[in-house]
Amino acid sequence: MNDEETQIDDGLTANEVQVLKLLAEGKGMAEIADTMDLTEDRTRNHRKHIMKHLNLYNLTDLTNYAAKRGLVSSEERVAKRLGVELSGTATFTTFGRSVESRIKVKNLSADGVYVLSGATPEMDDVVKIRIHQETPRLLFEAEGKVTRVDQLDEDERGIAIQFQNIPDLDH
Repeated sequence: MNDEETQIDDGLTANEVQVLKLLAEGKGMAEIADTMDLTEDRTRNHRKHIMKHLNLYNLTDLTNYAAKRGLVSSEERVAKRLGVELSGTATFTTFGRSVESRIKVKNLSADGVYVLSGATPEMDDVVKIRIHQETPRLLFEAEGKVTRVDQLDEDERGIAIQFQNIPDLDH
């Protein structure tokens, strides 16, 4: 039996556990595929199976799960989560009122996003994300709902958003 078929205690294969660890470390699909000598499609399939099997909804949930399993340390998880890559705007709709906020985006993927914001949304609030960047050229717009809000400091929250309808995006 090869590593691909060997089951780990939570029902994941050894390769899926390795993909989970690398995702939690902040690696992208291409980098994981290269590191593990897999195709990007195979790597994406591993990610999809992990998320479905463990009932996780976004990269933030995957990272938290990996930390709980001891695959990455809490310090590594926080450091990766707070690293800022992109900026844009988010419009949160709560109690029938819309609030627009500047956001810093971390962990953008086809499944969801983790943003840093000054806004204070509630769980399940509807949110629209818009990221526009000139170099490299990027326009990303998506709708979703808030799945978690972390109070990071007095002025900043970490907000996990699961997308409901999205354009084709791979990170």
